[in-house]
Amino acid sequence: MQYLIDTSALVRMVRRQVDPHWSDLAARGLIAICDPVLVETLAIADVKAYDRVEQGLRDLYPWVPVPDDAWQVVRAVRQEPANHSAHRGFPHPRHRAWLRAT
Repeated sequence: MQYLIDTSALVRMVRRQVDPHWSDLAARGLIAICDPVLVETLAIADVKAYDRVEQGLRDLYPWVPVPDDAWQVVRAVRQEPANHSAHRGFPHPRHRAWLRAT
């Protein structure tokens, strides 16, 4: 299984603020990044190191493309819990499984 990392987790990994287990998963290619995460992470990169940081992230983490309909999927996933007043916190487990699989 491959995990898609979010920006805050990626920043903590870059700063070595996570359990070493996560670095091992990254080294084994089990943690991936996508364009939105890369863009958000590079927003805090030092200008002088921007290209080096971007290349380092691309070299370490496998790339996951963002589907053309990503925002339609996000709207659908967040709407169902809202219909049941459960829209705060994590999405329904069925949606988490789907998000991990895509």
